[in-house]
Amino acid sequence: MNSSRREVPRYKSASVASPAAVPLPRRQTGTPALSRSREAVANRSAKITATSIAANQNALESSPWLERLLVLVTIMISPLEEQIPTVGGFSIMFVVFLLLLGYTILFRIGSLMRMMRHPVFLSAYLFLVCGYVMETIHSNSSDSQLMRIAQMFLGGVLIAALCQRKATLRAALYGYVIAGTWLSTLLLLTSYGALRGARTGSFSAASMLRARVFEDSPLHNNLNTLAFVAAQGATVALAWALTATDLRRRNIFFFITFLCSLGAFLPLSRSGILMLIVCLLVVMLMYRGNRSRALSMMIVLGVGLILVSPDAAFSRLSYSTQRSANGKMEGRARIYSAAIDHFPEYVVEGVGAGNFWGGWGKSNGFGDWGAHNSLIQVTIYWGTPALLALLLVLWRSFRCLPRTHRDDAIVLALYGISMSLLMRMLTSHNLYAKEFALGFGLLATLRQSLPSQVALPVVDLRNQNRRRAADSRQESAPHIAPVPRREGVSGAAPPRISPR
Repeated sequence: MNSSRREVPRYKSASVASPAAVPLPRRQTGTPALSRSREAVANRSAKITATSIAANQNALESSPWLERLLVLVTIMISPLEEQIPTVGGFSIMFVVFLLLLGYTILFRIGSLMRMMRHPVFLSAYLFLVCGYVMETIHSNSSDSQLMRIAQMFLGGVLIAALCQRKATLRAALYGYVIAGTWLSTLLLLTSYGALRGARTGSFSAASMLRARVFEDSPLHNNLNTLAFVAAQGATVALAWALTATDLRRRNIFFFITFLCSLGAFLPLSRSGILMLIVCLLVVMLMYRGNRSRALSMMIVLGVGLILVSPDAAFSRLSYSTQRSANGKMEGRARIYSAAIDHFPEYVVEGVGAGNFWGGWGKSNGFGDWGAHNSLIQVTIYWGTPALLALLLVLWRSFRCLPRTHRDDAIVLALYGISMSLLMRMLTSHNLYAKEFALGFGLLATLRQSLPSQVALPVVDLRNQNRRRAADSRQESAPHIAPVPRREGVSGAAPPRISPR
């Protein structure tokens, strides 16, 4: 039969090869040899990563014994600054920080230079520059307050440079526990009997009892400072007690927590008692472990303190802005009222530190004590620019606290210490105090001393076996190769099925 269309030859079987069939190149990406090679590379990289992380953690865990001893002694003897005689006109803490500076320059100069560029201390430099500029625009300017604050920040840099290893940071926290323990024991031996037997029903009666009991005390520190040190010791001890895995260790640290908490009540300091309660609550709320155990500890601690604390401690917890019968107002209420009344005079550019201590403060209701609040005091000195710079320092410091590792005693303790520093700043105007240097330094170095959290490449043997079986099935499956269309021919030949 004649037809204008040429017949395309059809093949009887798929096994008959087409003359124009062109085999496709073999795919090389899924062969078992390459799968085994990828597995070997993954295992080798996992081993290298694990070795580097283990070496890094071992380096963070260990530190020289002299370094740990220096940091431990620095924190442990800080409450004795007023009792130990001066050396060449300098306080004992100034001499200790000089020793830390010498050790850091000799053995930790790299860490020192790195910590000087930390965001916390860069913000501190900005604060000092703002204070200096605002102080110079006032008459009777004085840089004594700025120099003391600068020394405080320098001390924080030294502590941060020394505590970059976890062992040194742990020794620093043990220093807080030891300082709170010996101070609370001394307060218990010298003042508990007189305070426990007294009955006071008002704030004024409790204040007179406080002055009489601590008149001959061997400790000549500010009573608010004594309560602050004891509260910090209780906070750190509670962090160790919550995270302890051994029952004996947990009981020891819980007893120290109770002892230091009682020591914070004995100076009859309202700010110290409030600081203790807030810091203990912060540690308990940040804890991510056994919550029932933490709650039981807090209940036992609270009930025990209520039963054994002197009544005078609760009598002094009142606060009133009312004037007494003789026309006098309570001290803090008088100072805070003066800060509010004279707010327009210092809010913009301040009055200058030299003017404040030269007579402005005494003539405007602040007396010889200052504002009892570091934020208000800085605003009175150098106005709103310095206040904003100080708030930046605080924000940078609190950013150093990690959101993970909340079952770690070191992280929990530093959460409590950071809250104690904030409370101390809100109740004291001495921004140059040594406790701020210790706190800023420990917060700045916290992330450096924590172990690395790099994820290791995990080799899943089940997935590898599945991939290997899929590759082998793909190897044995028939390959369908298309037949190209001939020129001038409509239609196409059926595909050819041929094994690889």
